[in-house]
Amino acid sequence: MYYLMASFLPSIWIGKGFSLKQAGQLAMLFQFMSPIAIILLTILMNHANHRKINLVRIIAVSSSLLISIGSAGMTFMDFDGYSFGQMLFWAGLWTLLLGFGASMVFTLCLMLITMRTHDTKQAGDLSAMSQTIAYMIAIIGPLGVGWLHEQSGSWYLPLIILTALMSFNVIFAWTASKAVMIDGEKIPC
Repeated sequence: MYYLMASFLPSIWIGKGFSLKQAGQLAMLFQFMSPIAIILLTILMNHANHRKINLVRIIAVSSSLLISIGSAGMTFMDFDGYSFGQMLFWAGLWTLLLGFGASMVFTLCLMLITMRTHDTKQAGDLSAMSQTIAYMIAIIGPLGVGWLHEQSGSWYLPLIILTALMSFNVIFAWTASKAVMIDGEKIPC
């Protein structure tokens, strides 16, 4: 999702009526959320101590919800009748939610690799497997979305599918953030 938005966000906003410059500024806003989300997540995880397990689940689900809300807002927001300032406010809000949520999810996924393994060998094996699969999906996502956009002539269908997938991602986030190591051992809370 992160790579898909990083690739197509300017084009999506241009399709919604923004100029090239404005769409580029919104894309910059999306990217600007990454360091903020990464620093905040790192601070939260380092200071969580015994509450870390519950915090992981809260962060995973809430970040996925932010992506779903941002994606739905971007998909269904009709700017007819809005002033330019209102359009920019809503587009900025959806972009902020997408950028912050996607950066949190991306970073948390990388953190979970080490949090759910017992040693460096296990972490390396899990990292190799999970990142191979994730980057294969990351390649297919932008290609598929680009193809759908080209076939439909609009961003509506690709954004509907993205919003639906991001809604399912909330369920996956809940499951993936269980307090269990990869070997099934429960993590004491």
